[in-house]
Amino acid sequence: MLTSLIAAAADDAHTPPKPKLINVTDVDMLRTRRPVLIAHRGGVVSAQAPECSAAAIKAAAGARFDLVELDVRTSKDGVPIVFHDRSLKQDCGVDGRIADFTADEIAKFKYRGTDQSILTLDEALRLCKQLSLGVMFDIKQADDASLAEIVRLTRAHGLDKSAVTINGDPTIQKRLGAVSRIRLLSVEQADELMNAKQSKRPLKGHMWFGLPQKVPLDRIKDFQKAGALIIPGINIFRYPKGKDMKLAEQDIKKLRAAGVDGFQIDSVYQKFIK
Repeated sequence: MLTSLIAAAADDAHTPPKPKLINVTDVDMLRTRRPVLIAHRGGVVSAQAPECSAAAIKAAAGARFDLVELDVRTSKDGVPIVFHDRSLKQDCGVDGRIADFTADEIAKFKYRGTDQSILTLDEALRLCKQLSLGVMFDIKQADDASLAEIVRLTRAHGLDKSAVTINGDPTIQKRLGAVSRIRLLSVEQADELMNAKQSKRPLKGHMWFGLPQKVPLDRIKDFQKAGALIIPGINIFRYPKGKDMKLAEQDIKKLRAAGVDGFQIDSVYQKFIK
């Protein structure tokens, strides 16, 4: 018995502490965690952990990601559902879209070759909170009522300071503003806000998000000093097949040297971040 307790204590001593839930409104806190990592495609994806599934989200927490991207659509009866594709055919073998089925019907579908069900946003957010994962929303399809429900659910699960959105649509940004407090920022908008000089950090509450080749490398420090976050996307589908590993590694090294705050990144490239 004593030997077992000693062994258990030794295991605990070598287990990394659970990370604190990220606060995206606190730029200084974010900078202490650089590079902030956001799991693209709903987590760490594999054959048994499909995109946006519970298994993928759990794997993202295990791989020490700070946030996970959730693609959100709306069911026939107005329930926010976490699912990427327009059609259910490829992932679930079902003819139709999320919008064609009720939430109860969707709950019966499984991702092909797995035991994983499609999650409601309520289920996904509950899991993220349990795992201390923040959320990046990519709203694929929603109306005013479902956007209001996204806000309600995010608040209900205590993630209202841990959520961002990559949707540039002003309507979506406005509707989600209460729980997604970081707005997307272009170089032109950054210059306009900085020239106005209404505060010491005129870009606070803003995030530059985009492709590696479009990161304003010569402006990063200025934007950060003014309060903005710089989060490029390192995504599989943006690289040519067979060359993605080499190109992604080159981009990550260049961007880290330039001082970006983090990455929205596919998990296969996480090994290049040291």
